[in-house]
Amino acid sequence: MDQRIDCIFKLISNESKGICDVGTDHGYLPIRLAAEGFSGNIIATDINIKPLKRAESNAENADVSGDRITFCRCDGLPEHLSDRFDTAVIAGMGGDLICSIIDRADWIFSDRYSLILQPMTRPEVLRYYLVNNGFSISSDMLVEDRGRIYQIIKCSFTSVNDSYSDLELFCGKESRCNDQHLYKSLLRKIKMNLNAIIAGSASSDDRSRIAFYRSIVGEI
Repeated sequence: MDQRIDCIFKLISNESKGICDVGTDHGYLPIRLAAEGFSGNIIATDINIKPLKRAESNAENADVSGDRITFCRCDGLPEHLSDRFDTAVIAGMGGDLICSIIDRADWIFSDRYSLILQPMTRPEVLRYYLVNNGFSISSDMLVEDRGRIYQIIKCSFTSVNDSYSDLELFCGKESRCNDQHLYKSLLRKIKMNLNAIIAGSASSDDRSRIAFYRSIVGEI
């Protein structure tokens, strides 16, 4: 089982009313929830019909009852199903796209919902958006799979802006992390990547951006 899916699965409360897996792709998370007896509603969405059909086929192959998972083709969070879940999962996308999906769903800005987010790129953009739009981050989880470290963020809307340093936007708060060893490994990777950007920057590059990266490296 994908370590990312395993971590997300463990972050979902057994008491949850239901989950919505946005951009479900293969449907691995909804299938596991159904197979392991999750009692809440399970909704799997995707913007494209092919991955949605693939997820349905995977559910059938896993002997998951056809009416156990609701498959829905839609762009982003499904407002018409918003009363059936209290946990939304948006995983495997870039941080910018996750921000866009949340921003287009003003009804999700409510303490009724928890969000579990796994950005493939630009986690700093996602955290900046969250902490400046009233979301409180309760967990900054890390998992390693096939040599790559993935960040998984659990948060909910509280209307009170959280406080994150510039470095913490990139890697999360150490105090909310599940694995101190991976956290240190992530810091090393961030430092290496930023140093590579700084070293490869041309004189015409945005100086303020390079100065910002240098400050992050200095903080590490």
